[in-house]
Amino acid sequence: MTSDLTAPPKTTSKGFIPLQYVLENKKTILNKVLIEFKDRCLFADGRKVQGFVTNEKIAEIKGEHYTYLNLATQIRSTRRVEGTFFDNYAYFAEPGLLNRFNEDKIKKTIGCESAEAKLKILIIVPIDRVWIKTEKYRPVKFAIQKGLKDHDIRDIEIDEKYKRS
Repeated sequence: MTSDLTAPPKTTSKGFIPLQYVLENKKTILNKVLIEFKDRCLFADGRKVQGFVTNEKIAEIKGEHYTYLNLATQIRSTRRVEGTFFDNYAYFAEPGLLNRFNEDKIKKTIGCESAEAKLKILIIVPIDRVWIKTEKYRPVKFAIQKGLKDHDIRDIEIDEKYKRS
């Protein structure tokens, strides 16, 4: 059985589109947010998306991945972020915009199962594997097809300052 690599991410919230679509069209509206591509960067309603740059073939994304502490430790050790059987994507949030949120608010805002630990990850992947989602007043979310392997990850660390109650 083969998976359909063009299938959108299967999150509970809809609205991801391929990054390639944004780059080709230079501007698009996604969930009532104007997304623009200019000068190798993305802009959401005029605000530069933090941690993202591309040369139109490769995307460099510095993002935050929230998960259980034991999984964060495993991800750091193996340098792999796996999707699930039902959803072959790794998910990341734009960095720095959730710093003042508690764990419940983070889970609700980005739709993760746990926000017990925060991983800061720098990845470099082909743009045809990247999907994005925008929503008003929320960080941009990235979904990476086929998860991440060691060769996609340039830097990874568990944010030791991140403590949630």
